[in-house]
Amino acid sequence: LRQAMFPKLRQPRYIPCRSANWTHNTHKLIAYSIAFLEAANLDKISEILSKFACECGQSQTPTLDRQMMNKGLKKIPNILSISRIILSPIMLAMADRPPALAALILLIGLTDMADGFIARRYHCRSASGARLDSLGDWIFFSTAGIVFYMKYRSVVSDHIWELAAILTVRILSLCTARYRFGRFLSIHTLGNKLTVVLVFATMLFIVCESKVNEIILKTAFTTALLSAVDEYLIILTSGKIDIDRRSFFSGKTTQKRS
Repeated sequence: LRQAMFPKLRQPRYIPCRSANWTHNTHKLIAYSIAFLEAANLDKISEILSKFACECGQSQTPTLDRQMMNKGLKKIPNILSISRIILSPIMLAMADRPPALAALILLIGLTDMADGFIARRYHCRSASGARLDSLGDWIFFSTAGIVFYMKYRSVVSDHIWELAAILTVRILSLCTARYRFGRFLSIHTLGNKLTVVLVFATMLFIVCESKVNEIILKTAFTTALLSAVDEYLIILTSGKIDIDRRSFFSGKTTQKRS
């Protein structure tokens, strides 16, 4: 019918739209209007309507682009965790270079903070991401222990009992989690987060100043031991585990992470 009534009317130029249906129908109507006006040689009006249609199309955020952006954001925390796993063994080669070692520790610490922030901020947390984060923490602290034993042996030997107590509780927590829930777990409690910050700060202070501040060191050890006990109590007493539980005293867990 359209071709019979308007033989000069060419096929309308559909403007691509990946948003809501009503927006797509509006663009379709504008496209037919442009085609009709072009057949009548009203180029100026056609140009105005064409610009208007383009502006309407650009004012909408494409659903596909948003999905691609979210998909990309979900990969960033995992990439940061993997980078921490890769960077941690490099500390062994930097043990005799304090400035490079301090810079590497700082970089690893920033990736540790960034992956958690991005995962929470953009709601892209996942079970695999949590496991990668925990694995990265274990590899970093294990490598850091080796480096400090080689370079700062006096610090390790003078506090061997505190380190042994913390390590024992941590291993006990892992074994209990494996027995009760079928996998190794690390809970993101406030105590664990505070421990990570204190440990990074203590290591940077020792590497940069080449001396030990006993007050900072004892504070870090005490916080690490208390947070380890807190995590163990959560794993031991919880029926369902929530890796984001704040502490043992924050109430029963209600969400199960798979």
